[in-house]
Amino acid sequence: MKVLFAVFFAVLTFAGSAKSTNDPKYSVPDSPWPESFGNHRAVLEISKASVVVTLDLFWRRHDTNVQNRRFLIVEAATGDTVPNIYRYSVTNERCRIAFGPVKKAGTYYFYYLPYEVQENWGFYGKDYLKPEKAPEGKWVNESQIGNVLNYNSLPSAKLSEFQSRSSFDSFYPMELISLASEKKALLAKQRSDYLLFPEGREHPIRMKDEIPFKWIKSGPSAIFNGEAMRNEYFAFQIGVFASGKDLKNVKVKFSDLEGNSTEIKAASITCFNIGGIGPYGEPFQKQVDIAKGAVQPLWIGVDIPENTPAGNYKGLVTVKPDNSDAQIIEVNLKVSGQILADRGDSEPWRHSRLRWLNSTLGIDDLPVKPYKAIEFLGDDTYRLTDKKLRMDRSGWPGSIVVAGNELLSAPVSFVVETSQGIEQLSLPEDVTLLKNKAGIMSGAWKSRSENIELSGIGVIESDGYINYKISVKALGDIAVNDIRLEIPFTAAAASYMMGMGLEGTSVPNSHNSGWVGPHDSFWIGSTVAGLWCELRGGDYHGPLMNLYKPDHPASWYNNNNGGFRIEKDFNTARAVVFSGKRKLETGEVIDFEWSMLITPVKKINYGSQFLDRYYHNGGDPMPSDNDLSCGVRIVNLHHANNYNPHINYPFIAVDSMKWFVNKMHDKGQKVKIYYTIRELTNYATEIWALRSLGDEILGNGNGGGFPWLREHLIDGYMPQWYQHFPDKSADASIVNAPGDSRWYNYYIEGLSWLVRNVDIDGLYLDDVSYDRRTVKRIRKVLDNEKPGCLLDLHSNTGFSKGPATQYAEYFPYVDKLWFGESFQYDKMTPENWLVEVSGIPFGLMGDMLHGGGNRWLGMVYGMTVRHPWTTEGVLCDPRPVWKIWDEFGIESSVMKGYWDNDCPVSTSNDYVKATIYQKDGQSLISVGNWADKTITFTLQFDWEKLGIDSAKATLFAPGIKDFQEENTFKPGQPIPVVPKRGWLLYLRESDK
Repeated sequence: MKVLFAVFFAVLTFAGSAKSTNDPKYSVPDSPWPESFGNHRAVLEISKASVVVTLDLFWRRHDTNVQNRRFLIVEAATGDTVPNIYRYSVTNERCRIAFGPVKKAGTYYFYYLPYEVQENWGFYGKDYLKPEKAPEGKWVNESQIGNVLNYNSLPSAKLSEFQSRSSFDSFYPMELISLASEKKALLAKQRSDYLLFPEGREHPIRMKDEIPFKWIKSGPSAIFNGEAMRNEYFAFQIGVFASGKDLKNVKVKFSDLEGNSTEIKAASITCFNIGGIGPYGEPFQKQVDIAKGAVQPLWIGVDIPENTPAGNYKGLVTVKPDNSDAQIIEVNLKVSGQILADRGDSEPWRHSRLRWLNSTLGIDDLPVKPYKAIEFLGDDTYRLTDKKLRMDRSGWPGSIVVAGNELLSAPVSFVVETSQGIEQLSLPEDVTLLKNKAGIMSGAWKSRSENIELSGIGVIESDGYINYKISVKALGDIAVNDIRLEIPFTAAAASYMMGMGLEGTSVPNSHNSGWVGPHDSFWIGSTVAGLWCELRGGDYHGPLMNLYKPDHPASWYNNNNGGFRIEKDFNTARAVVFSGKRKLETGEVIDFEWSMLITPVKKINYGSQFLDRYYHNGGDPMPSDNDLSCGVRIVNLHHANNYNPHINYPFIAVDSMKWFVNKMHDKGQKVKIYYTIRELTNYATEIWALRSLGDEILGNGNGGGFPWLREHLIDGYMPQWYQHFPDKSADASIVNAPGDSRWYNYYIEGLSWLVRNVDIDGLYLDDVSYDRRTVKRIRKVLDNEKPGCLLDLHSNTGFSKGPATQYAEYFPYVDKLWFGESFQYDKMTPENWLVEVSGIPFGLMGDMLHGGGNRWLGMVYGMTVRHPWTTEGVLCDPRPVWKIWDEFGIESSVMKGYWDNDCPVSTSNDYVKATIYQKDGQSLISVGNWADKTITFTLQFDWEKLGIDSAKATLFAPGIKDFQEENTFKPGQPIPVVPKRGWLLYLRESDK
């Protein structure tokens, strides 16, 4: 009890006895110490050996739970650990401890944030080390550390400096908190509701709830001095500290920056926090409120034209909350005569790329290549490149024709059914043409009945995309039985479907489901004609991934009264989306939205599928000459390697990436890079500026994850992908906010910059979260910057829940699919393979992934794996099959599958499917067995279509490593095939 009282008394006494609050030195060692010791240490000097040494540090910590971390004190020369540490008091401001015994004088390292190292990749699931054990009782008694009377007589360690493991880990200077006493003294001098702290771009404001010690020393200021170049986009900050009260709706106003002979107009100056240009080209404003005690950075950009004369420019920035007086910052900007050629974009620290947030690059109403301008054919009929759409008099699609195939048995209808029956809406009135451009047309109209008024906006685009936004207004109090969308497909067109609770399958005779799981879309059709439909509502329209769990579209969902059903008869397969019963009061309005896409979106590029082969090896992306000799033409540069280390931010290792791209180009390869938008690395230079925008770009969350995130971001984020780099700090990403944001604009400009400056040949997209409008911009930028660029789309069925339905709106703009992760190929039906994996019904083709795929069944759809991706412990090796492709010359063949009505080859068993790659003189036949048992089958041929004399025909199975043994069969001869395997057979005329 006496010891506890003594310690308590000591803590009270020490509170006013700080040895030093001066600004110590902060540095980075020449080489990093072991990662497990943590990212921070204090370097201590001890003058003599002693049983006990005291330490009193003002370490100014911003991270949380500082008292719950292990302390580790190590002698620098020997690496020996001091065994005992006694904690007097540990707070964010100050650390007071005693330790010992110290056996000799010298330098000691005090590590105060050691953590568990997690190698490899995934999600960081470890933690900081728990606090050290209590000191030995013998040492406590011998040192008498609990006796406050002895404290001042004990030897003390002298702080030499604070060090961080790397400059990236450093807290200095913007994350060193001010002491409570310092803030109190500052506020005593400043009688204002808020204080302004101008700050250069070199030191992004990081803390949201503390002011840095740097500002205590400098004090608030009404002047900002900066130096810029001609043609630079110059960025700086103003930190607003709400010292006195909550601030409401802070506005920022600029004057011109006036020089001797000219001026930089106020219109050229932007505050990114109070508004900008959205991802679809629309200006918007934001309200900035600042809670008392909080710090709000205002990031400001000055667009300096190249022809600006060198000189000094002065102007004013006025900051004005609605509920407080204005304050003014005088800006003095010295512009040198030097021209900054790229606006500063190649030097991330300049933050010039913040202007990308307001980019409109790729936003126009022109068709995307190779789609053609919308053509009006008369009789309410439009040609959408290679498709015909006729609008019914009611305003809905009445006929959709693809390659001579009619999709609809009757017009699409939007039905409102009340207790009195189906509302008989008038023909469209007040029809207004909103847009009439080559790539997009839209119009508005109204229709009325006795009980409702319907206001609609319809959009058609040149690639076969259709969108409707419908508002239903009650003209009186009405009981609604249902509001539904009905799409009547012809029986001939409705071969397959997927979505709304169904994986790829034949269209069932009946199906009825509510809103089960993350399903908001469906597709019905065949490989020659089909229609995808997505039900929309709310702010987020991207794929329904696990990271983002948006609510169901409220109007369609209707508190779980809505659903989906199939009604099928001899002539029609009717897809019905219903919303169920509800009551509407007079004047109440309900909004419905849906999109449709006519498929296939393009003609399959078989040559590309069989010739444009991929080398895709995440951690070791450099192919050898031997790898390239098998026909590889495209190298995917994943993230988490030396050439593209940081996820979704390829702007740091630009030189190494450029070197890689050049080397691959010299070898005749195209290079596509991993660059998406779902999460963002902690290495992003602009991460602090983005954080100042609230939840516009960076997602909110409970924090946690890799220690770097906990030490710097502290809270208000959601950790995501983690990649460990030996001897370096890990790449630790956080989730971006769901929904549309200006980060799309930055992303598009970033892509353009990468094509121009790094010479990349396209993108590898991995489960991305934007909608088709952004993909359209991507496609336009790639085509305009460098024709021939490629878009490769990957998804995990366990991640996005049915990627073919979720990503269908991307299909007009992508070149290749890799829908393979988590796919259980041996359990999937042929219908599921065709519809959800192959891409064929949509005019695309793809590759397999999970567990190395199934090489036999995959060849039925022209699919192999990527060399040499490793998945589920399997090293993918498509080269034996590629060798057959090359021997046969498969790229010049005509592919016909079991799904084609004119396929000249079939089998005698429904479980066995066949595809032929047909050429004059010989063909290659792929056969796959989907049964769970060995089946003996025969092949059946249309010899006339094949142009082969049946009497001379032979079937030869070449020997293929890990695929099949060499064998020969005669046409009509029974052929055995084991479960989930198959054959590759040459069909040709024998010389005998």
